[in-house]
Amino acid sequence: MTTAVPNNAQLAGGRLFYGVDDATIVAPYGGTELGLVASVFVVPPNGVIHLPMEEDGSTTRTIYIGGDAIAGALLPTFDANAVAALYPGATTGTGGGPLIVYPSKVGQTGEVLTNLLFVPTNPAHNAWLMPIAQPATDEQSRLWFSHRKWLRFPVIFRSHADASGRALITGTLADLATLVAA
Repeated sequence: MTTAVPNNAQLAGGRLFYGVDDATIVAPYGGTELGLVASVFVVPPNGVIHLPMEEDGSTTRTIYIGGDAIAGALLPTFDANAVAALYPGATTGTGGGPLIVYPSKVGQTGEVLTNLLFVPTNPAHNAWLMPIAQPATDEQSRLWFSHRKWLRFPVIFRSHADASGRALITGTLADLATLVAA
């Protein structure tokens, strides 16, 4: 291993974009900006099967089977466009504030499958791309109304493999730009 470069350490502040057409143009890259990211996590596909030996049950081989990637974020600057992209059944108000009426009827979220792009504030840091991402609600998601915390909109996405079998790609935005429409 080469010596670590401290300047490559990363604080992952940035923005999320959904439905990006062209990552070589200026933001929102032909898609919808979901907003600033207060915090974000990505769980790469990590499915494995451990094959045991018949004699003693110890592992003889581990086979990588892939799977979906999961991404989640807290958005402190969401707006009506972001909510409409993530919750197609939601309605928004026109009184100047972000009035959001969540549907209580059974229905699908994420009816449109498209890509999800995270762009860090520092262009030298890694961005990531889910070529096909589906918004998914999580019962652990909370909208905290508090005098001690900023209100942040929780979002979760599950990837689906594209035609090339890619579920998640990380790298600089310049490297990912050629893969957005691919």
